Amino acid sequence: MKTASFLIILIALMSCKKQRIDKIYSIEGQVLESTSNPIPVSEYAIYFSQTTNRGLLGGVYGLESTIKTGIDGKFKFQYDPTRNYGLSTGGTNPNKIYIYGIDSIKYNRIGSAWYPVTSSIDTNLKTIYLFKNIQTLVRKIQFNNSLNMGETLNVISPDSSGSNYKLITGPISAGTILNVDTIRNCKLSTFNLLTKEYNFTITLTKPSYHTYLSIVMPQGDELFREVLITY
Repeated sequence: MKTASFLIILIALMSCKKQRIDKIYSIEGQVLESTSNPIPVSEYAIYFSQTTNRGLLGGVYGLESTIKTGIDGKFKFQYDPTRNYGLSTGGTNPNKIYIYGIDSIKYNRIGSAWYPVTSSIDTNLKTIYLFKNIQTLVRKIQFNNSLNMGETLNVISPDSSGSNYKLITGPISAGTILNVDTIRNCKLSTFNLLTKEYNFTITLTKPSYHTYLSIVMPQGDELFREVLITY
């Protein structure tokens, strides 16, 4: 009797699932290279990612889709946020959508990321840029703590042109401000769509010490910027 009841419920759920009318949403925009060189990024592969929303007996699939921009750099991606699996019916996936630039041929080593996009809403991003270019970036360290004789401190900051490493050797006394180095044509490509800011990450590491710093920068190319890191 219990088995028969379960089958009736299962058939009813499947019937409802078939009768459900899906809503298709879209994410569109135009990719330009940078604010100082706003040329369309044409025929460029971008990847849309959303994690699956899992439930006890089913859930809603996420996104793993790649499209290419047009000649004018424009794109329009359409998706269904209600692709249920298992016994889940009628639900939508609320997880945020992330967009990645994955074309390593046209722009080698530029791994752009734009995030987050709200699911189940027609979204027009208008203009987004492949990267932020800083022609001259100076890295400095303010030593609030001394670096003793024989100690070394590694300064690491990745960007789209690669990771920049600099090894600092002690002794350096507390209160010192040290000019670490100068990076030319630093390209940042991780952009927060909500705050309209780029993330520039710096890691300071030595034996038994490791700290991670995230510095936010506004949208728009720059001729010069100085970054002060504290130790």
